[in-house]
Amino acid sequence: LKYGTRACCGHGGDPYNFDPRVFCGNTKVINGSTVTASACSDPQNYVSWDGIHFSEAANKAIAYAILSGDYFSPSFPIGKLCDLQPIG
Repeated sequence: LKYGTRACCGHGGDPYNFDPRVFCGNTKVINGSTVTASACSDPQNYVSWDGIHFSEAANKAIAYAILSGDYFSPSFPIGKLCDLQPIG
């Protein structure tokens, strides 16, 4: 993931692209200017979706790490013990 602390969907620019006064998908007048917190074009590169929630890409990486069993001691592939099916 390319952007660890920058929100994909937000307003405010670098370094975080997050402003708690305007949330993802909303438009608001701040200091006399109309601003919109809009989504980025490459969400697969972001850890944070909106400055509060993980992105789908981050959730996928976390789930893979858990299901692969690499973070268990002793290590075991928990994903092989579950009948996992793709969603959709």
